[in-house]
Amino acid sequence: MSSPAPPPTSRWQQVPFAVALVGVGFVIVWQGFGLAGFGTDLHPARVGIALVPLFLCAMLVAQPDLGGAVRLIAAVVGLCAAGYAWWDVRPSGFKSAMALGEAVRTRDWYKQRFAIATAEEAEKSEGLRGVRPLLEQYPSLCKGMTAEYDRWGDAVADDIVSRYNALPRDDFKGAEALINPAKTLAAVRPVVGSRLDAARLAWRADAVRVRVNELSAARPGDWEAFNRSAFARRTLAEAVPDARDVLLRAETEWVNSSVELLVARALVPKAGGGTTREFLKRSDWEVLALKSLDPTTGRFLKARGRLFRAAHDSATREAFAHFEAGRYDRAFGVAVAHAVDWTGTAELLGEPERKAVLEFRATHEFFAALAAKAEPRLEVAPPPRSRASTEPRLEVAPLPRRPGGAESRFEIAPQPRPRAGAELRFEVAPRPRSSRSAEPRLEVAPPPRRPGGAELRLEIAPPPRRPGAGAELRLESAPPPRPSGAAEPRLEVAPLPRSNVSAAPRPETAPPPRPGVEQPRRPDADAEPRYEVAPPPRPKP
Repeated sequence: MSSPAPPPTSRWQQVPFAVALVGVGFVIVWQGFGLAGFGTDLHPARVGIALVPLFLCAMLVAQPDLGGAVRLIAAVVGLCAAGYAWWDVRPSGFKSAMALGEAVRTRDWYKQRFAIATAEEAEKSEGLRGVRPLLEQYPSLCKGMTAEYDRWGDAVADDIVSRYNALPRDDFKGAEALINPAKTLAAVRPVVGSRLDAARLAWRADAVRVRVNELSAARPGDWEAFNRSAFARRTLAEAVPDARDVLLRAETEWVNSSVELLVARALVPKAGGGTTREFLKRSDWEVLALKSLDPTTGRFLKARGRLFRAAHDSATREAFAHFEAGRYDRAFGVAVAHAVDWTGTAELLGEPERKAVLEFRATHEFFAALAAKAEPRLEVAPPPRSRASTEPRLEVAPLPRRPGGAESRFEIAPQPRPRAGAELRFEVAPRPRSSRSAEPRLEVAPPPRRPGGAELRLEIAPPPRRPGAGAELRLESAPPPRPSGAAEPRLEVAPLPRSNVSAAPRPETAPPPRPGVEQPRRPDADAEPRYEVAPPPRPKP
């Protein structure tokens, strides 16, 4: 189509001539891209779209009335339009179809990635999973890329295997970092998946073997050594989940062997080392406190069951020894202590163990109750005290109260005094009281008086009672001596009357003292309760 052919003279001859021009133009475009290094891959959609501009331009070239320059321009335009369509149109029939230009750029990018054969590159580029669709759509464009891609996958697999072999057995983070690249590469290239799995399993087996050997090297019963190595085992189980079962099995076997040794050691009597039951219970607590991979309460059930059986046998022997000696209460105490220590463990172990604990306690409780009923109860009195060590004890008992809330009144009489002189008399009168309560009254009685004496008396008489009113101070003088005889002067002081809230009337009244009359009293007689009422207010002289 580089040199236009002479135009046909008939219109019917133009169509075959245009078709021939289209074929020549398509070959030029197709092979031209192939010679340029872009492949000669054919796709129906691309071919059909590229033929449309070629046919239109060929029809123009076939017109007899056009000049040579116009035909040349039409031919060039048709070739350019067909080349553009060939480069930019996406083929149909593919899930991720790419145009020729996009395929060329993708091919160049993958060729750059082939030069970096590392595990990080495989994880970052997702194993170059886009190479397979590119090879399917443009096999001639990607000629030789299949071998390069296989070599790149093998190189990445070799890198991952070499890292697993050189990785320390306690570098769990490094092992975890190699898991994702290995999975990614095995997904896009299954051929190398078996090699990667073998390398990972070999490293895991070596790491588990190191941890198991570390635990086995610990002395049986050395719980601190178990806890020191627990962090490494837990980290390995988190980094490699498949290793958890193996590590947990190793922990269980070590604890079981340690418990067997401890039980055999507990059966040997030791001086000053505590009882066997205490040693076994302490061992059970220590087993529960271990930092195991299993955080549940059902861990190490076999070892705890062995401790329980040994403790139950020891408690049975100890209680039977007390039973044979007639100490039934002490045997029952051993059974109670055993039930308190091991009931929780027995419930975890199963129904037979729980029943054994309950029956053991109930049996000794029954015999202890029978012994308590059969034997008399002995009470030990304290030893008698000597008079030198006995301390005086002072107790004051209250007087019995009368019905209705009334209380007794106490008076203390002084010692008898001689009748030669006159003395003052002091009396303390209570405040007016209500009918609800009564209070004790303390008075001092005068000594016996002589006839013919005069008495001077000072009293504070209460005012007439009014609701809410207070008391007033009143000074009165006693009347002159009566002709019947002489009386001694008497001075009495009465307190201010109290408020109506707490005051209560006295239940009984006594007559006022008569001047000149002696009140006989025995000197050695005890003081007796005396009930008196202050005299009513007297008129002023």
